Amino acid sequence: MQIGLNLTQMAAKIDSLKKWTVSTYKTTKQSICENLGRVRKFLKFLFNKISSVFARTFIERTVDKELEEQIEQLKILHKYYNQVLTVSKLFMSNFHQMNEAQKSLAESLYQLSLKEMSLKAECSSNCDSLRSVAHNGELLERALSFFLSSIKTLSEKTFEDTIETIHNYDQARLEYDVHRNEIVALQHSNASPEAIAGADFRCNQHRRKYEQLKADVKVKLRLLEENRWKVMRKQLLLLHNALIAYSSVAASVLKLSEKLPMVHLGNAKALHSAVENLNLGETANEDFASSFLEQ
Repeated sequence: MQIGLNLTQMAAKIDSLKKWTVSTYKTTKQSICENLGRVRKFLKFLFNKISSVFARTFIERTVDKELEEQIEQLKILHKYYNQVLTVSKLFMSNFHQMNEAQKSLAESLYQLSLKEMSLKAECSSNCDSLRSVAHNGELLERALSFFLSSIKTLSEKTFEDTIETIHNYDQARLEYDVHRNEIVALQHSNASPEAIAGADFRCNQHRRKYEQLKADVKVKLRLLEENRWKVMRKQLLLLHNALIAYSSVAASVLKLSEKLPMVHLGNAKALHSAVENLNLGETANEDFASSFLEQ
């Protein structure tokens, strides 16, 4: 009894493997034929064991030119966003190192001022300037960190989610074309009506799956575009304000005049204001992430 059950399970697994092998073979053949031009010589050379019916059949590909152009543009755009993400990480790392070096230099000058009394005023002045710039550099680091987090979410999650749907759509399109071309081949070979009807039934199943995924891709492309523009406009504006404020603070340190404290404080407040607008608190981060993903 147990042996019979094991044989039944084994037969079912073999049958499942057989169906998977045939399906994979057909979709692979379809994909290769599409990519390499679908010429008869190629079919005869690579698939010399295929029946003459399939060798004579022209492999057709379902094409939605407008959608495929949008998908291609999205893939190119994704590369640019990944580029921005990579360079942003590098910039933030280098900026952090520079800021830490400024702190170290400020501390070194302070220690020197304790030993060189004749240079104490000059050392102290430079020490204060470096500490001031380093402090505002920390605020800019927070702004950069928030910008980087938003770009990372956009590139590694939102884009990837849409691209995964596109991959599923392309696979469904490939399977649909396999069954559609199979019907054409059966019709040319004068196959039985039952065989053609069975192939037509399977083709309609794959067609419905293909059309559903096609609709899903269009929706996700539209939502990605809307969210991308909304998020990037906000992030680029806030980053711009933070960079301008930090640059103004650094520039004000170079002005050796009586107005230095007032100018410095004004620019420092501008930087604080820009950073506060980034909503860098934990609650603000959670709110932003939630609303972005919901969109």
